[in-house]
Amino acid sequence: AGVVEKIRKLLKHVGSCDGRMEEGSLRCDLNVSIAPIVDGGNDLYNQRETLPPNTGHRVEVKNLNSLRQIIAATEYEALRQSLLAQTSMPTGRETRTFHVKPMSDIYPLGGETICIRAKGDAVDYRFMPEPDLPPLLLDEETLGCNMSLEEFVEKHMPESPGEANARLMKDYGLTEDVANVITGDPPAIALFEVTVATAREELSLMKSEGSDKFESLPTLSANWLCNDL
Repeated sequence: AGVVEKIRKLLKHVGSCDGRMEEGSLRCDLNVSIAPIVDGGNDLYNQRETLPPNTGHRVEVKNLNSLRQIIAATEYEALRQSLLAQTSMPTGRETRTFHVKPMSDIYPLGGETICIRAKGDAVDYRFMPEPDLPPLLLDEETLGCNMSLEEFVEKHMPESPGEANARLMKDYGLTEDVANVITGDPPAIALFEVTVATAREELSLMKSEGSDKFESLPTLSANWLCNDL
C-alpha cells in the first residue's frame, strides 16, 4: 500500500492522473505468495522447497480500488495461503478478486478474496503488438524542440512530491507530517504559498502591529489549511 500511495502521489504531481482510486483513475493488481523464513539464508525463492507440494504459488488479486483494500487483501491472502500450506492443501496459480464485506467476527479484515479463474500451468499473459498503435519515437522532431529526451524531461518535469516536501520543510519550517499533508494534493501547495505570501504582505503594511506574528505565519497558514479547510 505504501508503494501504491507513492505512485499515486507522483502521478498527481506530474498531472497524469487525479489519483481517485475509487473512481477508477488508478487500480492495483496485487500479487501475493508465501515463503518460510529459514535461518541462515535470505534467498526466499529457494526456501519454497521446504513448503508442501503445490503450495506457495503466486496468486493475483485484481482491481483493488483503495489503499484499505490493498492492505486487507494482502493480509487475507497471506493468512489463507499459510493455512493451506499448514494443511498441505494446494495453493493454485489463480486470479482472485476482493469482495468487500461488513467487518465482523467472520470478516475481521472487511472482506475476502474469491477465485475468478485459474491460471493452470500456462503463461499468465501473452502479449502481441497492437497494430493500431505504431511505435512512438521521442526524438527532436516529435518533441518539437532542439533537445534530447533527457533535457526535455529535466526542463518540463514538475517538482516531485519528495522535492516539494523537502522545500516546504526548509523554506517554511514545517514539520514533516504537516508537509506530507499539504504535498498530498498539488493545488494545496500553491494555496499554502499564496496564503503565506498574502498574509506577509498584509502584515508588512501593518508594520509593528503584526510583527510578532510574522515568523509564525507559515505554521498558522499550514494549520489553517490542514485542519480548518
